[in-house]
Amino acid sequence: MNNLEMNKTQETIYSSNNPLKYWLYVLKHSLDFKTRLPRKEFWMFYLGNIIVFIILISLLTLVLYIFKVTDYTQLVAIYSTFVIVWRIVLLLPALSLQTRRFHDLN
Repeated sequence: MNNLEMNKTQETIYSSNNPLKYWLYVLKHSLDFKTRLPRKEFWMFYLGNIIVFIILISLLTLVLYIFKVTDYTQLVAIYSTFVIVWRIVLLLPALSLQTRRFHDLN
């Protein structure tokens, strides 16, 4: 993607207030450690992250309810595993996001 297309994409994203668009945009650009990052994109990513996490936890809870998993130790193991996998998947985008935010702060 060249610079002009990237600027057009950023303008489209920045004119929106949808945190999920920011979340997807940051995930797509998770290997970009060199550019700057505005404050709005930083916080909208984390807001989108919370929204997606709550949706996924709700779906996981629904699936566990359907399969009638009621043992406390199994529930703790399943939720803990989910959270660990979630954090590992978002480790690189979060590092990229924080690095780009530091570039903006000089």
